[in-house]
Amino acid sequence: APDTYFGGGAWYATTLGAASLCFMQAAGPGEDNLASLRRGDAYMATVRTLTPADGSLAEQVDRTTGHPTSARDLSWSYAVFLEAARLRRRALAYLHAPGPARFSFNGSSRPVGMRAPDAELALSG
Repeated sequence: APDTYFGGGAWYATTLGAASLCFMQAAGPGEDNLASLRRGDAYMATVRTLTPADGSLAEQVDRTTGHPTSARDLSWSYAVFLEAARLRRRALAYLHAPGPARFSFNGSSRPVGMRAPDAELALSG
């Protein structure tokens, strides 16, 4: 059955979740790391396009107008954005690291020996 909740528009959380998956793939072994990063960036660009000028993230976007709809300022939309930005930074660190081993991840949010990311969560590379 089709999604009919508030018209079945796109959800920020699922779009950002797709970006997160791409960034996780970009930060691991494989031959398509750069392609995965670019796919993730395309999802992030979609979110940027659909985000109002005040930066607020609702639950979903109306499929006809492109305006935010349903729950306003939804916490998990912001949380998934922050996670996607964190994973993008990790992917960039992995892609720019020297050597075949790249980094050893210790289960924390950043590679062993890497300094904590800056407070700014810019989407540009």
